Formats: sequence, structure tokens, C-alpha cells
Amino acid sequence: DIVVHLRLGDGLCVQDDPYCGRKDLIRDGPRDCWHNTTDCFKQATYAFPQEWYESVVQTLKQQNFTATAAPRKMYVVSESAHWTRSKPDPRNGDFSIDDTYRGNFVHYMEQQGFDVHLYQSGEGTPDDDFSYMCMARTFVQGGGGFSRLIAGIVRARGNQVLVPEAV
Repeated sequence: DIVVHLRLGDGLCVQDDPYCGRKDLIRDGPRDCWHNTTDCFKQATYAFPQEWYESVVQTLKQQNFTATAAPRKMYVVSESAHWTRSKPDPRNGDFSIDDTYRGNFVHYMEQQGFDVHLYQSGEGTPDDDFSYMCMARTFVQGGGGFSRLIAGIVRARGNQVLVPEAV
């Protein structure tokens, strides 16, 4: 029903952000990267804080995507290991910020009445994820060019694309 591309990895760490990968420097621990737009989301990043997803929830609820008897299924495609090749990954194998962000997203959407599932591709390759997301009837776009490309294909197939935005 609904496919969400949730950008993790370098999406949660702006390259010039001193807090990147340093959960000891984030005031409220890794949770800040979901709730707080100032500590973890400087300027335009590839990941979006909770408040941006409120716009997605409002749109989906207006379209009756949730119901008490049978909540609509939402599939989340995400990969915490992703990192840009231009800089070394400062997380040193610590994916706690990514895991916390994903967990907070899932919890929030479940609170809004969605039946959330983490999509695990059989091969674990970007090609698998790409073809899966392109088939979405409703696609929630994440940050970055990969997600924009998928959104273009979903639109070309006549299906809906939602982009999280500040309200």
C-alpha cells in the first residue's frame, strides 16, 4: 500500500555537523536525531525529523489510509550502512543513531494507525530495493537522488508520491 524510503547513514549526519556519530555530544542521545531539527538536521539534509512526517500523515489520513478495523500497511526501506564515498564514515561501526531514528519513525507511524513493516530485500542490493520501491502505489520520498529517481518512476506509472515537508 505505502512504501517509505527512509534515508539513514549519511542522511543523519550532515558532513560538517560536529554531532555526527557522536551520541555523547547530542543532548538527548540518539533520540535527538528524530525529534530535534537543530542538533542533527542542519540546513538541507537527506533525512527528515518527525515534524516533517506530520505532513505525510495528514495527507494519508485525509485519503483514509488508516482505519480502526484494518490499518493500511506501510513498508519501510532503509539502510543504515549507506555512506557517501567523499568522506570517511565517522560512526566507526556505531549505528545506534540510525537504529534509534528508524525505531522512532516506526513507533510514530504505528501510533498514527499504520501497520508498519521493515522491508528486507532478499538479495540486500540497491537493485532489489529500487525495483521494489518503483512498484509502490503510494511512495513517501526520502532525501537524495536515489529517492528522487524512484519518485519520478512512481509518478510516471500514475501513482502517488508524497514528500515530507515542514508544516
